[in-house]
Amino acid sequence: MYDDKHLALYLAVLCDDYHVRSVLGRLLDDAEKCQAMEKITLQELGHLFALLVYLYAEVVHIAVFLFCKNNKLIINLQAFCVRCGNFLVFLHIMKIIMIGAGNLATNLAAALLDAGHDILQVYSRTQQSAQALATIAGGAAVTDISQVRSDADVYILSVKDDALPLLIPQLCPGKEEKLFLHTAGSMPMDVFQGMARHYGVLYPMQTFSKQKRVSFEEIPCFVEGSGKEETQVIEALAGELSHRVYQLSSADRKYLHLSAVFACNFVNHCYAVSADILQKHGIPFDVMLPLIDETAAKVHKLSPREAQTGPAVRFDEGVIRNQSQLLRDNPLLKDIYERMSMSIHRFSEDKKQ
Repeated sequence: MYDDKHLALYLAVLCDDYHVRSVLGRLLDDAEKCQAMEKITLQELGHLFALLVYLYAEVVHIAVFLFCKNNKLIINLQAFCVRCGNFLVFLHIMKIIMIGAGNLATNLAAALLDAGHDILQVYSRTQQSAQALATIAGGAAVTDISQVRSDADVYILSVKDDALPLLIPQLCPGKEEKLFLHTAGSMPMDVFQGMARHYGVLYPMQTFSKQKRVSFEEIPCFVEGSGKEETQVIEALAGELSHRVYQLSSADRKYLHLSAVFACNFVNHCYAVSADILQKHGIPFDVMLPLIDETAAKVHKLSPREAQTGPAVRFDEGVIRNQSQLLRDNPLLKDIYERMSMSIHRFSEDKKQ
């Protein structure tokens, strides 16, 4: 988290209302040209926003530019300050609690921290996992869901799908005005229904590992909210992390996740099978890397059907039969090989029609 004392903020409220500009007083002399500059703390800025939204119960569009002492640009974001009943969120200074400390949670928490948000706590079933992420993202590590604080703005659940229905009833009570998000590709948004008033989904479609930090800037993020205001907040939050933010319903997100399993998880399993075969014959796996890289590069310019090569496309029965026999001691892999070859050939035939 950036030290308040090291921040200078250019603030422009894009509003023609004379009274709004007068409330800004010392901060702005020309809202459109954004000429005024003041060094204020994030807490002071939050109080100002709260006043504006209290006086004008509407969405206020705010352009915020954060600079450190040497004027190096840290964040350039367009945020929303939203009032929905008593539901008030200031996106640039959100207090966030992470529920889960796995691969996705680790990368997401780091990205949120880089965006200037404050990670208050990290919850995980094990102290080791909670502490590992808390060390990266800050905040306290907790293993008891009842110890999760109630003063955060957003609670992000990044856990196994089957854990969501178990954790949500324990987490939501007493936090009615807070925003709850899950990051699962295959779980519906309505898993929160009846438990939370403001909720939604922020699904970053990428493969994550704790050991390898990924940049969120180009990761497609798919969002969904329980209402218009919630959707705006989630979309703006995701927009601070990624340039590629899309609204997508729970029904369609299931098929997106299914497609990702084919494009990523199954492909990586094929790498593992390849590596195992090579290892048994004393061949290093890195000989496959140029082939893997070229295959991935081709689908940036060609459709996957057009990029497909190999014996199954041309249905070279001799090669397919011989390679299938090499797998005779592993019936499962032999069956996968034969079924995959048949599927590739059928896709190829469909392309010709």
